[in-house]
Amino acid sequence: MSNHVVIQPTEFKNIPQGTSTLGVRIYDNYGVSYDNTWKSIPDDDLEIFKMCIDLECGLPFFEYILEHNASVSIGDVLYDWEQIKHFFE
Repeated sequence: MSNHVVIQPTEFKNIPQGTSTLGVRIYDNYGVSYDNTWKSIPDDDLEIFKMCIDLECGLPFFEYILEHNASVSIGDVLYDWEQIKHFFE
């Protein structure tokens, strides 16, 4: 079975305080990580991808993408290697 990386823009809601933060969950078939320090979430999926590349918490996922020329899902949209490879140059 091949691995699949997913980037999910997320609003994290703290219970019971009700406060929320913005960020992203990054996960694959083997692990999960998140960052909830964003001030806003861009509307453009590839802008989200660009922001995630610099996150330390996402490093293993992006190493996998680069090593395997893998596709990634951002939200509900699948982006193949040809659409994202320029971010690694």
